[in-house]
Parts: sequence; C-alpha cells; structure tokens
Amino acid sequence: VPISCIDSPVVDPATATRWTASPGSEVGASQRIGHLTRDRRTLAVLDRRLLTLLDTITGQVRAQIALACANRVPTLILGAEGTGRRHVARTIHYARSEAAAELTELDCRRLPPDAQRAELAGLVARLQAAEGDVEHTLMFEHVDEAPLDVQVELIATCEAGIAGLWICGTATEALTKLAAAGEFRDDLACLLATLVVELPPLSDRPEDVPLLCQYFLETFNATSERQLAGFTAEALDPLTLY
Repeated sequence: VPISCIDSPVVDPATATRWTASPGSEVGASQRIGHLTRDRRTLAVLDRRLLTLLDTITGQVRAQIALACANRVPTLILGAEGTGRRHVARTIHYARSEAAAELTELDCRRLPPDAQRAELAGLVARLQAAEGDVEHTLMFEHVDEAPLDVQVELIATCEAGIAGLWICGTATEALTKLAAAGEFRDDLACLLATLVVELPPLSDRPEDVPLLCQYFLETFNATSERQLAGFTAEALDPLTLY
C-alpha cells in the first residue's frame, strides 16, 4: 500500500523529544538477550509509548497492567503476534523496578536450549552472590515454545527463591491449555499464570492503527534529516481497513 506522508519543518535532533533509547541501553529487535538499566529518560520514553500504543485498549487490560506494576507476582503477557507483548513486559519492568534494576530477556524460541540453560545458570549464580542487593527482571520470551527439558530449568529458577527477582513471560498460547494437552509443564504453567495480562489483537482495535503509524513515523524522524508530521487520509484508510 503506498503511504503518503505530510512534511513538517526540519527539527533539530539535539533539542527535539524523540522516542529513542537512552545512551548505553542495549535495545534492538534482533537482540535475544538484553541487559537494560533504567534511568528517568528511559522510563518516560516507555511510559509514553505505552500510553500511545495502548490508547484504545480495554479498561480490564489497563487494570491488569497496573496490578502487575504494583506487585511482585510472576506475570504472563498473553497475546497474538504483533500485540506488543514484549513491549508491555518491558514497560511493567521499568514502571515497577528500582533505578538500578536490570532486565534479562531469554528468547525461548530462537536461542538454542544449551544457551538458554547456560544463561539461566549464570544469572542465578550472579543473583545469589548479590544476596538481594540487585533488583532484576527475568523475561521468558515466547515461553510457550520452550522445550520440555528447558522448562525444567525455568521452573527451578522460578522456585529458587532469589531475592529481588521478578519473573515474567510472553506467550501466544495459554500455558494452562498447553499443560492440559501435555505440551507444557503444569507446575510452570500455574506459576507463570499467577497474573495474566491478555492483549487483544490489532484486528479488534482498528482505532490504534493511526497511533501505530505515527509511532513508526516518529521512529523514522529520529534518524532522518527529513521530518514528517503525519499521514494523509488516503494513506491511513487502506491500512485501517486491511
């Protein structure tokens, strides 16, 4: 679909407010395991993204996200591909953690099982040595696709009683449903599903399409000399009706 944008005056990147990661943060779509340290600018960026991307989301989901931010219980972010599961998990982490808290993302889909086990072992050893002095979030991304042998390590990590550790996961399939079919450990499914944040698909939220388009446009503006203010109706209508 051809997209037509509206030009805006050139903005000085040194003074403009952009949705970019703070210096030193390791943020990237191709990154499988990331260690992020929060500062005030990063928190403001993520809060702004959340309010924009989830503008028309239901009140129930907003309440679930707020509950996850206020508690330390394991949390599962459930939704179809493209609903922003990883982003919501990160936003909850930054909203609820101390300033020096770290985030480790373990991609259960793309990372080889041996690498997953090695990463978990190293993280557990480091956090146990810290004796609770470090706040940490461990995100199991695509946890519903974790091999059964890796699930043994995941449940051991969750039950290790490590001080300062918050566990969350993202999935496209309900873990309790997979457990009932014998495709997922029942104990791990129950633990991760202590609190479930279920995100509706974009097909149920067509009003969010313009907001998402504007978000990607702002991302483009952050690295481009040409600054664009928005989209024409002729460009947005086919995207909204797709």
